[in-house]
Amino acid sequence: YAQNGTHWANAQGFQNTSSYQIGADTTTLRINSIRLPINILYKYEINSKWKVFVGVGPYIAKNLGGTEKGVYTSFDNTTGAESFVPINNTLKLNSNQSYSISGNSNVTAFDFGMDILLGFSYKKFDVSASWNRGFTTIYHTSYVNLGNQFWNFTVGYTILGHKRKPKL
Repeated sequence: YAQNGTHWANAQGFQNTSSYQIGADTTTLRINSIRLPINILYKYEINSKWKVFVGVGPYIAKNLGGTEKGVYTSFDNTTGAESFVPINNTLKLNSNQSYSISGNSNVTAFDFGMDILLGFSYKKFDVSASWNRGFTTIYHTSYVNLGNQFWNFTVGYTILGHKRKPKL
């Protein structure tokens, strides 16, 4: 399970009519997903307790939904008055263009990308950090195309399993 997202402040270019000039959107986008990484690891044994490893591989993620929350600010051309429209949308799973002011916040159903990771092991504990880059545009408007790029930090413990030495 992973939760990714972004926050943008004063992103312009969402509305332009005869009575309103272009306003600004300040929102926080949260995307919930199930991600399956398939990494190839190379592990180097320093001694019987310590090991270091590096890895690379693709991932596929199924987006489950999420939220977009924030506020849209616009300015009336005739009076100069400022107005605020709250945004509190549930993300829909489709690849249509998002227009959060009217309640349409969309995210694609699937994401695909790659991981690059490194870490170390001490006995049965693993600590790793990975950089992940998505190749899919998962959220887009007329002015914005967003994809995933994130860091992931993991701590693990091996419950089952043991070290196997190959027979030569």
